[in-house]
Amino acid sequence: MSQNIGVPNDSGNDMIVILMSQAYKDIVLHSTRFCNPGINRNQWREVYGFLVGKIEENQVVVHEAIPMVHGGATEVEFEEKHYIEAAEVNEKAAEKGFFLVGWYHSHPGLDIFLSSIDIKNHIGYQGINPNAIALVIDPSKISSTYSGFEIFILDDPTNFNSTYRKLRWKIEGLDDKFVGQMLIDLSHRATAQRPLVEEYGEAKPKVGDSIQSSTKTELAEKYDDSISVPLEMLEKALTLAENEKYEKAIDLAISAGKQFEELKRIEFATDAFLQVGSILYSFWTKISQIRTEIFTHQREVSERDAQQMIRLAQTLAFATKRVSPEKIGLILEIRDLSGNMVKVEDDKIQICNILLEAADVYTNLLKHSLKRKNKEEEIRYSKEAANILSTALIFARSVKKQRNLLNRIINIDKIISEINYYLIRIQEIRAEESEGKAEYIRAAKLYKGGAEKAIEAAQSLENSILSSSLYGYAEICLGKGYRSMGEHQKYIDRAPCISAAYYNLACSHFEKAQRKFPVHARADIRDAEILFQSSFDRMKKAEEECKKTKRKPIDPKKIGELEPEIIISEPEPLFYP
Repeated sequence: MSQNIGVPNDSGNDMIVILMSQAYKDIVLHSTRFCNPGINRNQWREVYGFLVGKIEENQVVVHEAIPMVHGGATEVEFEEKHYIEAAEVNEKAAEKGFFLVGWYHSHPGLDIFLSSIDIKNHIGYQGINPNAIALVIDPSKISSTYSGFEIFILDDPTNFNSTYRKLRWKIEGLDDKFVGQMLIDLSHRATAQRPLVEEYGEAKPKVGDSIQSSTKTELAEKYDDSISVPLEMLEKALTLAENEKYEKAIDLAISAGKQFEELKRIEFATDAFLQVGSILYSFWTKISQIRTEIFTHQREVSERDAQQMIRLAQTLAFATKRVSPEKIGLILEIRDLSGNMVKVEDDKIQICNILLEAADVYTNLLKHSLKRKNKEEEIRYSKEAANILSTALIFARSVKKQRNLLNRIINIDKIISEINYYLIRIQEIRAEESEGKAEYIRAAKLYKGGAEKAIEAAQSLENSILSSSLYGYAEICLGKGYRSMGEHQKYIDRAPCISAAYYNLACSHFEKAQRKFPVHARADIRDAEILFQSSFDRMKKAEEECKKTKRKPIDPKKIGELEPEIIISEPEPLFYP
């Protein structure tokens, strides 16, 4: 089988990969050097390399495969040195008129797919080149009817939880007779002496060097050979989990479960999938410990705490995309809005709850930023919190299985209001910066933009208390906008009569804010009172200056509305259901 061009992919993308025969041979030789019948299966290793070629219209043409390195039995993770090597290879390829068009790696005995680590690695390629490809080969699956590989591309190269699709491909220049088995045999013989293909910068082995290998695995002696490979995969998964490499462990355990299903060994598949739930629960327990330390003030909160929580949410989302939550059997106890602990099976609710805790971490970080008066840090944390909450909102709205339980655990209106508070706060910070530069008109526009955002959010909420808070916040922003225009007239245009009118309008909005805020929002009401008094004092001084010029104060009703300027963008969800 030298081509796979019969079926276009679902997206309608007509892109096809042309793999030159020499590149294919080098990939097979490289991968089978570390995965072949002459090597003990528990010593099989994953390899990776670069793909060099050109992109011509709707074709990715791979002229060369550059073998780079071999790694562990389950994953090859990119390190800083690999990106340096990529730049070196790209520079050499440019001399031939080529460039890096992607990468390849092997899944020795593990099936053909992109793991979460693979997706992360490939973003480094496709994020730069939208047409960059990822070739995955499993040497153990090469046969007279199957070339042993597939080629993938991500649907969203900005999303670490992106889905992916297969591309059509064709091997150019390969004889009709399939040569895969012949290449395995060649590589098998080569493992005893010098390899037929060398890795990047690899020193030539000395004469007499050899690779020791055994003919069968210990597991194959204990069980029938058909299930020995997934059993080894599951064993490796448990070892990885013990070392807190949860994502890799789950990847491997799910793959083992799916292989057991294909072999009709349902009892083994059930155990493998339940191990996925056990691994996730171990990860959850670790996060719970972090949470306890933070919210009982045993230590200072850090951004790494939030990232660990997001990592758990992403891992759970990835797992439930590959295998149904029912098979995993993960049941968690989560505190509801009344403070009672309830058992939750729905993965969407679980993920949403984890993300809300991550957002709480950023709320704590924001408090520290306010104390330090670090505005840029405050903006960054506000954006991060809004992005996390936006992701949580998407998962909350996608809940189906335990919909009746959702409202007992998650307040969707509260999530929406908090997202908008963070966004409006960014508008405010930028407005304050403009005021500090005496750019009062721009500041007024930014405040007005924040007010419009608050009103829009308030109108979307069913919860009257939360909507009232946002309406109050909108009045505060409007008051600050008119106050800023008063400052412009006072200090820039030297027009105290107009200045007094703007201060008058500011007072009006600060007074409205006091009535809009819910009665229990005492801190907000107090802030509005302070802002009112400050603007009232400025208005009186402006009126006195106006009288000295022997002019009449301007009627505030003749003052036009402020123009809005919105600089905030909508939150960017971290990943999707």
